[in-house]
Parts: sequence; C-alpha cells; structure tokens
Amino acid sequence: MKPGLNPGIQGLRGIAILLVLLNHAGIAGFAGGYVGVDIFFVISGYLIGGLLWREGQRAGRIAIWEFYARRIRRLFPANAVLLLASAGAALLLLAPEEWAEVFSAMRAALLYVINLWFTGRATDYFAAHGAASPFLHLWSLAVEEQFYLVWPWLVVLCLKGPAERFTRRLRWVTLAVAVMSLAACVVATRWSQPLAFFNMPFRMWEFAAGIALAITPLRVGPSARALLGWLSAGALVAVTLLMDEHRPFPGLWALLPVLCALGLLVTATQEADGVLARALAWRPLVTLGNCSYSVYLWHWPLLIFSAVLWPQPDAAGKALLVLASFAVGWASWRWIEEPCRVGWLPAWRPARFVGLTLGLTAALALAAGLPRHWSGDEAQRDIARQRSERPASVAAGCHARFEAVDLPDCVFGAQDAARTVVLWGDSHAVNWFPALDRLARERGWRLLALTKSGCPSLDMPVWSDVLRREYTECAQWREAMLHRIGQARPDLVVLANLSTGVGGADAWEQGLSRMLTRLAAQRLEVAVMRDTPRVPVDVPTCAARAQWRGRDINAACQFPAADRRPWRDDVAGFEAAALARHPRVLRIDMSAAFCSGEVCPVADGGRLRFYDDNHLAPAFAAGLSEALADRLLAAATAAGNTAVASLLQPRPAAADTAPPR
Repeated sequence: MKPGLNPGIQGLRGIAILLVLLNHAGIAGFAGGYVGVDIFFVISGYLIGGLLWREGQRAGRIAIWEFYARRIRRLFPANAVLLLASAGAALLLLAPEEWAEVFSAMRAALLYVINLWFTGRATDYFAAHGAASPFLHLWSLAVEEQFYLVWPWLVVLCLKGPAERFTRRLRWVTLAVAVMSLAACVVATRWSQPLAFFNMPFRMWEFAAGIALAITPLRVGPSARALLGWLSAGALVAVTLLMDEHRPFPGLWALLPVLCALGLLVTATQEADGVLARALAWRPLVTLGNCSYSVYLWHWPLLIFSAVLWPQPDAAGKALLVLASFAVGWASWRWIEEPCRVGWLPAWRPARFVGLTLGLTAALALAAGLPRHWSGDEAQRDIARQRSERPASVAAGCHARFEAVDLPDCVFGAQDAARTVVLWGDSHAVNWFPALDRLARERGWRLLALTKSGCPSLDMPVWSDVLRREYTECAQWREAMLHRIGQARPDLVVLANLSTGVGGADAWEQGLSRMLTRLAAQRLEVAVMRDTPRVPVDVPTCAARAQWRGRDINAACQFPAADRRPWRDDVAGFEAAALARHPRVLRIDMSAAFCSGEVCPVADGGRLRFYDDNHLAPAFAAGLSEALADRLLAAATAAGNTAVASLLQPRPAAADTAPPR
C-alpha cells in the first residue's frame, strides 16, 4: 500500500475493475458490470480534482506542467507497452486484411482520441470491421485525459480574484459543468447514444460529481453514514444484476452508478470501523485496486486475442482468462507502472519531460501507420475488396440511415415499365436487392427499393441497439413508405427483414401479421422472404485468417446445416403461423441455396457469400436471381396467383437498363 492512499478508495477501485472484467469476460450475473467505468470516473474526479483544489488552496497557483508530467508518468509507460505488445500480437495472430483497422485504432489510442474514432464506427452501420478491436476499452482513458486537458485550466481561472473565494468559485464552476454536461448527456443519449457514450463533454459530469464531493465534503452522522453506505452497496449490486446493453446508457441511467460511487466514497473516507468500511479495505480488494489501471489495460486485449485461438471458452476457460488478466495486470503494475511513476527521468524539468513524451508519442503514432499500408498478398487484398462491396442501391444512396425518416425516389430495373415490384425492409431486404434488380432488368419491371438500417417492415415498435432507445425514426419512416407503396400500386411487395433483432419470435409474428393485414387492405400482392442465416463467424475475417495460414476457407469457416441457430427456426415458425392467416401471401424460403448437403459453405472458389456475418455479398446475391425466380413462380403457381406468376415470365424485348433516377 503506497503512503497517502486510502485503502477504502483502493478497495472501491478493486470493485470497479472486477465489475468491468467479469462483464467483459461474459460471466453470468454481471451484465451491468460495465458501470465500473463510471465508478472509475467518479473516483478520478474525487482524487485528482481534490488534489488540484488543495494545491490551489495551498500555493495559490497550479503547476500545470508538473501536473501533466505526473499524469504521463502514471499512464504512458504501461499504456505504451500494452499497445506495442498488442501490435505484435496483431501481426502474429491476425490476417493482413485486418491490420489497417487495428493499427488505425492503435494510432488513435496513442493520441488519446480513440473515443472519437469509435464514435464514427459505432454509427456506421456498414463499417468494414468484423471483430472487436483490441483497443476498444481505451475509449475511457481517452475521455479521462481529454477531461484533464480542460479541468486544470478551469481551476486556474477560479484562482483569479480574492484567494478566500477560490473554493466558492470552484464549487460554482463544478456545479455548472455537472449540470450542463448531464443535461447534454441526457439529450445526446436520446439522439445518438454512441455520441453520448464515447465523448468527453457528455461524461464530464461524472468527474464533476467526484470533484464536488472532494471540495464540499458531505459530513453525516454515523447512523446516516452507515445507511448511505449500505444503500449504495445494495444499489450497486442491483445495477450490476439488472443493467444490460439494452439500456439507453449513459443518460439518466448513469446517475445510478455515479450516486453509488459517491455513497461508497463517503463510507471509504469517513468510516473507519464499520463492516462496510472494513469490507472496502479488504486486502485482496485493495491489492486489486492498486493495480486496477494495469489490469484494465491488459484484460481486453487478452480476451480479444485469446478468442482467435479459443473462440468459445467454457466457464472454466473464462475463469482462467480472468485470472490471467489479474496476473498480467499485476506484473505490469509491479514492473512497469510503479517503477516508471517514480523513476522515469525524475530530474527532468516537467515542461521538457512533457515535450519529450509528446515527441515519442508522435513517433509511435507515425510508426503505427506503417503496417496499415501493407495488406499482404493479392488474395488478402481481394478479401478486403469483397468486404467493402455493397449492393448498388446502397452505393446510390437508396438505403436510409438511422436518422432518416424519408427516402429519395429510387427506381431500378426497367424504369419506364408498366409493372412494379417493391422491395421493403431493413438491411436484410438489401440482401435480396441484387437478385431482384437482375430479375427486374431481365423481366422488365420497375423495382422500388425501400430499405432502412435496422428498420423492419413489421407493424410494431422497434428498439435500436445502435441508438440505445426506441427507434422512433423507424416508425415514421415505415408510415411514409407505406403511403408511398399505396401511391405506387405495385404488382408485388417483397418483405425481407432481419429476424434476430426485433423483440422475440412472438412479437415478430404479431408485427408481421398486422403489416400483412394493412397491405391486404390495399389489395396488394405480397411475398415474404425467410431470413438469410447469421453465420457464426465474421466471414471476411475468418476467410482472411484461413487464407493467411494456408487453410481452405470453407473448411475453416463453413457451418453445419444441422445447426439451426443461424436460421432462427423459432422466428421462422412464428412467421409461418402469421402467414397461415394470410393464405394469399407467398412465403419464399431460399435456405436450400445456402447449404450443400450437411454443410453451408461461405465461399465459392474464393468469392465470399457474405461481407460480414449476416449480409450477402452482392455478387453471390445476384447469382441467386434465377433460383429466386423459380421459388417465386412455384409459390405463385401453387397459390393460383397468375398475376404474380406472370411477372416471372421472361421479357420478350431488351430491358431499359438506365441507372436509377
């Protein structure tokens, strides 16, 4: 235990890192463990904000360069070693096709802007990254360091004026920052959850909460203090058990772990002999808290890189990975973090030391760009190109993004034809665009593509995992598209949707049934596509690693046809039940096109069938056009639907293949 460190606070740090680690390792019961990061933010504000306040009170000034030198000695060495080790692991374990993404993230992590880097990718639905980044966890360190680029200068401003009013000014500034940041956080979480989650302005209030406690101590009696402590501990247990990734977090939900952290800080700093205070000061927790920074640094890359060799560890395997994270983190703390904190160029002037470290950081960031520009042999580059290919409707801007509530008039196929087919749904409707586009050109239809990210053509509320809230834009867009379909009076409406993202099979059945009823009221012919499979691996990533190691892509990446999880048979069954109430609706099941006997390949002669784990590669999808036509014709004939059957007849004359207008 280092002199001057409160064992209760270190124990609280130990709890925070334990929550984060068990959550990331997938241990049951810790779905809300990610709130450990919020506890770290509060503790950081309490300790560092309190340190700056006391320095201002004592000296009447803030030694800015000394402050930054201390931060660098504390954080940079262990972080740099972690990044370099992760770079080596990436070169050894990952394929060259993946290096550009990994080393781009590494550069952002070195410059402490990786939170901004992830903000863009979290909102990019078609972003070309398949596996989780080994540097994903470093977003929180970037947020913290960005905060401490700003906060010392606010303290300096508060020192202007009469010294006896310094604390009062700082309290008002702290309160203003907390209120404005929390309000912005609530609004931003509603508007764009990744923006609020990853970015410093929307997290400042969490640091400010800790600072407020440090500069305005909450003095309570023993009974009230004990009650506050136990309420905080109980609430933290409830948060850990009940919170999950579906909450609109941070927003107002983040108040819960922040308040819990404040209550436990009061216990840790004001209670000496109580049961809870002794529990927080328990030696194993204190030891874990002492090395929590290094454990946090190393645990996530260990989990990510171990998954390359051990994709699905059992419970014992997860426990082993947790223990390995503790061991490596402790070693990093013992032999890198602590020695460098006190012994790394201690005689250098702070400004010179900061300048040296910034130069070293810039050099490492420049070096991190070198592997990004080498992507292996032509086969690796071809896989990278296939990952980035998208259907023509997406390239033409005819796929609505999350924030959109309308869509341009996008007409494909034979543009002036008398007959019209509508493709309607989410990104899994885009899966079928290349096949329907080819059929439209060959058979002489107008094809209207009405698709939107994460928004199925089902009559039901939708939750957005990207926005972390109810997807109100989807409801608005759906009604607008339904009106547009009514105006177009198409000969056929094809519904296709992701079956894994909407509230369960029962909700799917009800939402589909209501939509079919609404379409039937307009006397429209409808076909419903069974969903395409969700492959157990990210196909381009698996293919790149297999090719790099000289293995056959299908042997490494295909999945057994007997495994029904990729097909969501439960949803398919409920879908069939809904269609049974609408006998005129055609059900199109293309599952046989994906499997050959006992296995379901993911590539054909080097050409991938998927550009991630659930979206069809455009070339493969276009190649299914005739099989799709046969299915549609067979279903229409069986239902006695001559109008739809006539759509599938070959066109006698050449089609107008002008681009979409």
